[in-house]
Amino acid sequence: MSIVAYHPVAAGALPDENNQTNQTNQSLSALNKKGLELLNSGSYNESVAYFDKALAVSPDNPKVLDNKGFALYSLGNFSGALYYYDKALAIEPNYTAALDDKVAALLRLGNQLLNSERYSDAIGYYDRVLAINSSNSHALNNKGFSLYSLGNYSGALPYYDMSLAVEPNDSVTLNNKGLALYYLGTVVL
Repeated sequence: MSIVAYHPVAAGALPDENNQTNQTNQSLSALNKKGLELLNSGSYNESVAYFDKALAVSPDNPKVLDNKGFALYSLGNFSGALYYYDKALAIEPNYTAALDDKVAALLRLGNQLLNSERYSDAIGYYDRVLAINSSNSHALNNKGFSLYSLGNYSGALPYYDMSLAVEPNDSVTLNNKGLALYYLGTVVL
């Protein structure tokens, strides 16, 4: 998660407008930062409240929308999280953090609903993330996991390998690759 960056006012703004814009940006940044601190400390409900305050200042800020989605995700409210990820993506369609977070929520819903369509949807979103950044190890691993979840163990392996080429010691990817190899019968646990 990242904190909203300060964007200076365009030259030629009136002094009162400039001061008001600076105060708004500082308020937004402070509210978002506090929300992230609470999120990182596990105070998810409190973080949602701060992201709501930040969205009252700037309702169309994709980073804050994504952060609120992640707080809801952390609370297990995957449908609510998807709503905010979709709002962020409607504003910034190639925002990879929101794309990646959306897929995680889709996968969790897939686990809850035992719905293979969610994994197929997830693969399409990971393809979008990988089109933007082909070395995103998280997206590579999770695309592999989506294929694995659909029973395509051999199809998952190349994505695990590509992820491990970027992050060789990622224990989650190593575990996922081991499970895929196990189900293919090439490794005995």
